[in-house]
Amino acid sequence: IVANAFSAQLSRKKSIFRVEVFNALRDGVITEEEKEHLKALSDEFNLTQQHAESIFNEVATEFQKNKDKS
Repeated sequence: IVANAFSAQLSRKKSIFRVEVFNALRDGVITEEEKEHLKALSDEFNLTQQHAESIFNEVATEFQKNKDKS
């Protein structure tokens, strides 16, 4: 039960981080403030730098694909 709760919590945190990355990318420019916010969020959620970068890259790729379709 504890492992399931931990897994669900981590999944929610990743989802929130993904949304915040998308929001930062929306205008096509990531400001220093947005970078700091994402770093603080990844620290708060205990995401490793590698994991945070992986999520960022996934979202950026999806964002670019959707942008290219427009």
